[in-house]
Amino acid sequence: MVGTDAQVDSLKEDIRVVGDTVSELLIRVAAHDRRFDQVDRRLDQVDRRLDGIDGRLDGIDGRLGGMDGTLQEILALVRGAQPGSRRS
Repeated sequence: MVGTDAQVDSLKEDIRVVGDTVSELLIRVAAHDRRFDQVDRRLDQVDRRLDGIDGRLDGIDGRLGGMDGTLQEILALVRGAQPGSRRS
């Protein structure tokens, strides 16, 4: 029985060591999870800012498109009113 008691004690110690290792790993995983959550929140903020910028750029693009059309109309009028040209 002495051999069996020593084996049981050895297994108990092995289980304790594994339990300690698992506990340490869980602490590290929790710390990493918190850091990933912080990074994720920061990326969400950046994404919202970029969405706002994208919306503003879309608005500018629309206004520039309208200005381009207006300039084309002005150029057509100017070209049509040059000296020596006839307008119908």
